Amino acid sequence: MKLIKFFINIYLKDKVFYTSVCIIFFIFLFSILSSSVTYKTNSKTFIDFSLALSLMFIILKMIYIGCSNFFDDLESGMTSFLIGQGFTRKHYFDSRFIGAGIILFLNVLVLYSINYLIYFYQGGSLNLNSLYLIIGTFLSGLIVYLISFLISNFLNKYLSICLAITIFIFSNMFLSVKESRYFPQGKINEGLNLFHFLIPDFNGLNLNVFINENVIGFSDVVMIFIHGICYIGFLYFLLQFIFKRREIN
Repeated sequence: MKLIKFFINIYLKDKVFYTSVCIIFFIFLFSILSSSVTYKTNSKTFIDFSLALSLMFIILKMIYIGCSNFFDDLESGMTSFLIGQGFTRKHYFDSRFIGAGIILFLNVLVLYSINYLIYFYQGGSLNLNSLYLIIGTFLSGLIVYLISFLISNFLNKYLSICLAITIFIFSNMFLSVKESRYFPQGKINEGLNLFHFLIPDFNGLNLNVFINENVIGFSDVVMIFIHGICYIGFLYFLLQFIFKRREIN
């Protein structure tokens, strides 16, 4: 518990935290201004802009935490110091993971609560899709964090950040490209279907496109969330295995 509090304090004291407050303010300002120039669709324009920008902010922040903070700890000797104080590598990794999860949860909860309050104030209506979106965004953030942490064990900080962003963008675009009529069919398509199953389904977890639509089927949502949870579990145990065996100076 002490180590978890330690990492939460590191995340909160990081300069990115204060930058985040400014970014959050500009997200809502830009979204409100964008909705004000539309006619009869103010609430829909606001929620579309604000949710997209909020998701982008959360993903970039988790990539930064997963890549940059870990490298900073290694370079400063903090990782080796903590392990030398009697904390096991598993305890270190679990504490960092739980701390990042708490920070992610607070960001998602605050951002989306404000989004929904403004949307409701502007005349918009909410349904179960709003709750599904919060859960999907939280799972996406955890997956991105673990992917960033995994990549940072093999590449330097800047390459890790670039590759993590690329994976997120590719996963979101893959389904749209695959369903295009110009996409090759046959054996290639079957292989790509398998590949799509193996990569994280950020496109499925990002449910904000359904925020103004009918409630998504419960079974469909459960399958999306199970896939996300299984992916988190796979990355978690893979990282545990790698982190236990990597050299820490």
